[in-house]
Amino acid sequence: MKVLLVDDGGRKFAALRAFLAGRADMASVELSAEENGHSASKAMRTNRYDLLILDILLPWRAGSGPSIQGSLNLLDSITSEAGLLAPRQVVGLSADPQAAADAAPVFSANTWTVLQYDETSSGWMEAIAASILYLAAQQAGPPTYHTDVLVLTALREPEMSAVHRLPWAWQSEQPLDDATFIRRGSFRSGAETFSVVTAVAERMGMVSTGVLAAKAINHLRPRYCVMVGICAGLEAETRLGDAILADPAWDYQSGKRIKETDGSHVFKLDPHQLPISQFVRSRFKQLALDKDLLETIRRSRDDDPGHDLRLLVGPMATGSAVIADPEIIAKIIDQQHRKVIAVEMEAYGLYAAVNNAGAPKPTAFALKSVSDFADAKKEDSAQRYAAFTSAKLMQAFFERYMPELRNLAGS
Repeated sequence: MKVLLVDDGGRKFAALRAFLAGRADMASVELSAEENGHSASKAMRTNRYDLLILDILLPWRAGSGPSIQGSLNLLDSITSEAGLLAPRQVVGLSADPQAAADAAPVFSANTWTVLQYDETSSGWMEAIAASILYLAAQQAGPPTYHTDVLVLTALREPEMSAVHRLPWAWQSEQPLDDATFIRRGSFRSGAETFSVVTAVAERMGMVSTGVLAAKAINHLRPRYCVMVGICAGLEAETRLGDAILADPAWDYQSGKRIKETDGSHVFKLDPHQLPISQFVRSRFKQLALDKDLLETIRRSRDDDPGHDLRLLVGPMATGSAVIADPEIIAKIIDQQHRKVIAVEMEAYGLYAAVNNAGAPKPTAFALKSVSDFADAKKEDSAQRYAAFTSAKLMQAFFERYMPELRNLAGS
């Protein structure tokens, strides 16, 4: 990033150079100086500067006195001389309010900026640093994805263990930051290799998942941010081991507690449903029709529950507590979504984190398999099989569709 400061005194240059040298994000800045408009115009014939910082009261030539005309002559050269390499942006500096006001029309006509200079304050230098960062971001182009797939789980056992048993060339754990460790891997789809990173939440629940997802998205910039693992199914609609694609997901405990005029307390529901992308949904529906795949996955385990494996797509409600009470499920169905087929504790946290992510925005989905029916008979015997079917169907999805999914991410 090349920056030119044009000023007939040396104090602005010395102050700005010291200020930029103290900032790690300014390490790439090449700051140079000229003392008058004429020498600056000569410098711009052989150098293209990203940013020109111009003292508004400026001598045009060496030996002449500073005036607003000196800076206006240089600005006119920038806009009219064919041989001059115009800078990408111009910032004017002046401690004289009248000089700044006189020059403002020329600056504003070219979408340039005039800053108030004050040698006792660093405000003008902070504004210049902000301009440099903005120009650097433009020069770098739009932000890009750094990771193809980010896989999150709420439990290390059995959920993440099932993921790490996939043949995806896993490396050893490494730190993402001071609190989170990740594992990197890769998988093949067609003739291409794609990157994958895994991370486990600190604990179960929407909050922990949302925090982890937001942090990992910021660090890793994944195309796809997904969660696999186990859930509780609706017994009338699901069977142990069935994999369920959460569409939509919402916090079934969201709402407002109010006191009515008669003194009674009422909870007003306010669920916020977040759907998945249609292109993800449609491909999972295609995958669900592959009976040979589902049977192969089922038969590869000796702890299958003795019935066919299914892949279902449907509403999944997220809450902050483990449920072992069918009456709660009945209320969710009656009051929030009559087609609910599963409940769990994390999916909405993932969807909300991705929904609020900046560019490049990843695409999210949660794929969880039924390990119990949220009733008093709740036990852990089916958890390993459920974690396995969830991980294997995620593997099949990405290995089958990733080349075409790559360019659909974020849409």
